[in-house]
Amino acid sequence: MIKKQLQILLLGWAIFFGFLIRATPAYLHSFPLNDGGMFFAMVEDLISTNFNLPETSSYNGLGIPYSYPPLAFYLLAFISKYFYFSLLDLFRWTPVILSTLSIVAIYFLAKELTKESLLASISSLSFAMLPATTTWLIMGGGVTRSFGMFFSILTILFTYRIYRNGKWKDVFLTSLFGSLLVLSHPEWTIQTISTIFLFFVGINEKKRNIFMSFIVAFSVLLITMPWWLRIYQSSPSSHFNALQTGLYDLYNLLPPMMLTIGREPYFPIITLTGILGVAYLIMSKKIYWFGFWFLLPFITDPRIAFSVVTIPLSIASGYGLIILSQFFDFLRKLRVENLWVDSVGEHDFNQIWKSSIFRWVMGFFHYIFSLRRIWEYPSEF
Repeated sequence: MIKKQLQILLLGWAIFFGFLIRATPAYLHSFPLNDGGMFFAMVEDLISTNFNLPETSSYNGLGIPYSYPPLAFYLLAFISKYFYFSLLDLFRWTPVILSTLSIVAIYFLAKELTKESLLASISSLSFAMLPATTTWLIMGGGVTRSFGMFFSILTILFTYRIYRNGKWKDVFLTSLFGSLLVLSHPEWTIQTISTIFLFFVGINEKKRNIFMSFIVAFSVLLITMPWWLRIYQSSPSSHFNALQTGLYDLYNLLPPMMLTIGREPYFPIITLTGILGVAYLIMSKKIYWFGFWFLLPFITDPRIAFSVVTIPLSIASGYGLIILSQFFDFLRKLRVENLWVDSVGEHDFNQIWKSSIFRWVMGFFHYIFSLRRIWEYPSEF
């Protein structure tokens, strides 16, 4: 019973304060934050052509090919034209809504991976509080990034279900969300493909998974074909120029070794618990490939790696918190047994919840950290 109450409390905290942190900057500013001007022009271009994809964008009169994945542009253009919402307001609030929905999506992904509702709630809370899950996504350009993150998490979730259970319902949902991902954001698409490949290598049932992966890939290509075929036919060479960017330098492999990847102010408690959790998952062989997932975003595309790595980091933070709680218990009792967690059961969570130190630290950290992030925003943007 205590475990269930704690799960609901933490998930409620994650959603409520996660939304508050993301919504405050949008509320305090009457204009989209920081960037997104080109995307704004591309939405206006789509409206002016009556939803036919233009050859180029009117942005700054540079003749930039209109080749960016158009799902977010179509959605915002449709809402603005037929429901009379201001495009400026849509650019302010769409990233807030989508990034908050990603908190819920992380809960279900973590629950699928850990098989524990409470660990999933801790993961969603960690994800909600990490600055790296917020800053880039709530800017004006977040109208595409937030869609990318949301559909990436859902695609990873249902791909994992395919590889574990082999159900055709999950094949359909993976194909659906994978297609929406491809039509939303190119970098999140590449990062998701690399994560799926890691899952494929790390999970058994290779023959079945090869067949189902082929079905998903074919379905995604078929669903998205009207867009990418038209784009390729319009100007095939120019669309590959962006592949030459992405900050591919050796020094970009250093951040995973530091405690700064979560971009936390003060002491990086979530990053620390996440790294402890990753170490535990590797050493205990529960999810031995988790360490590769932690490093993979910085190898695949360092430019958005700080946002992508928050997914495995937040999922692992639940395990890290259990380890820290048992370490404090070890210091209190001055004994060494049961330092590492063999299983996470009802007794473990009851002991943690009964600890007044745990509840005080969690509550104090959450409220102070939330207020810090809220009042920090006006100076950032």
